[in-house]
Amino acid sequence: MVRFDLTGAKRQHILLSLCLVLFLILAFSSEALAKKPKKKQKALDTIVTVSGKRYPVRIRIVNHKKVTYYKPGSKKMRSMKRSRVNRVIYANGRIEKITEMAVRGISEDDYRIVILTDDESMVQGLYSKGVVKAVSRGRANSIHKARKSAENRLKKQAVRKGATYVLVKSRRQQGGYGEVPTYTIEGEAYGTEPDSPDSTKAKK
Repeated sequence: MVRFDLTGAKRQHILLSLCLVLFLILAFSSEALAKKPKKKQKALDTIVTVSGKRYPVRIRIVNHKKVTYYKPGSKKMRSMKRSRVNRVIYANGRIEKITEMAVRGISEDDYRIVILTDDESMVQGLYSKGVVKAVSRGRANSIHKARKSAENRLKKQAVRKGATYVLVKSRRQQGGYGEVPTYTIEGEAYGTEPDSPDSTKAKK
């Protein structure tokens, strides 16, 4: 019968070796789990309403009465009246025009339907209505109020051009700290209908 007489130093060395092996096993297991490929999320469709609001969804069907869809992560089927939908932008980039935008026939008082954005994808498939630029009114007593004033004036310009979106290109603020603040904003207005056959359409 073979007997192993291990000294304290040897026992400590063996324990340290076992701990090191265990640590390496756990480290490699964690790394393998971390590298596990994540499920790629499917691109969503987008419903754009006649007021300009956008809803990311999964379209089920579009018929002569309504647009049926699912919200992301939901299995509950929902629908929206066709008359409320301006267009559907499918995940593959195809655009299906449904109804004219509500901007037709409205006044400057309804400028709030205009959406300001710096995201070019928001004006995808729309027609350029030209450059718009606005400066805040002189009575604004804070940068916040000056910015709001300039944005509202820009939206009113966009409405007059028949646009519902403005792709903002630049913003500048001056004054403040005892001076009368001013705010300048400039961009390109976009609408759903061309002014002429030569109107420029935003690239997809």
